[in-house]
Amino acid sequence: MFSYQEFINVLDSNKIEYAKVRYPAAETITNDVKDDYVYLIIEGCAGAYFYHEPSKMYSLFGEGTMVGYCMILDAFPNKFIFKTVTECFVYIIKKADIEYVLTFPENYPFNYFFMKELSKVIYYKSLNSSIASEDKLLHCFVSIIQLLKVPVEKGYYVFPKKITTKILLQHSELNSSTFYKQLAKLREQDIVMKQENVWLLSQKKVLEHAERLHIDLEENVTI
Repeated sequence: MFSYQEFINVLDSNKIEYAKVRYPAAETITNDVKDDYVYLIIEGCAGAYFYHEPSKMYSLFGEGTMVGYCMILDAFPNKFIFKTVTECFVYIIKKADIEYVLTFPENYPFNYFFMKELSKVIYYKSLNSSIASEDKLLHCFVSIIQLLKVPVEKGYYVFPKKITTKILLQHSELNSSTFYKQLAKLREQDIVMKQENVWLLSQKKVLEHAERLHIDLEENVTI
């Protein structure tokens, strides 16, 4: 019941106006630290980059994520620059309008839904600190799968074409040498492969990794 689609229905029923914008890949959605809007990703993938280190990625966000939502719940300004990684279809909503809608008790559970989506980012980041160094790149792949709801085809997760090696390197937080050594090892073990510039990851190996770390994966497709 509480989903981003249903939240849009609530906005519509309350006659809340919002913009619908389609961004090409590699375009800035916002870099305004005092932005009065939030950005709901309907389609595509965006990245959060540190405001004072714009080349450093914090995380990726996919469908159903309300970018900038945390600014509704605290008084701190936005600390990130949000850029599209793939082409994105985004709804741009005033923070004040969301705050108004959430004042109704029947709507407040939507807060849980949007915070759950954002909490996934923090959860996978925190796991990274406890993972053996040789598994960090594999964990990077797994976290992207969960954050972007990457689909499975014939036993492999098929990443969006715009998730390039450069994006993986940024998201992994590994230095370049370690990253490429681990990537080569994963490819030798047939855990990761690349076909027509698209990264594929073995679903079987992802499930094994999740089991070792007691991670409950959101699986839409079985092997």
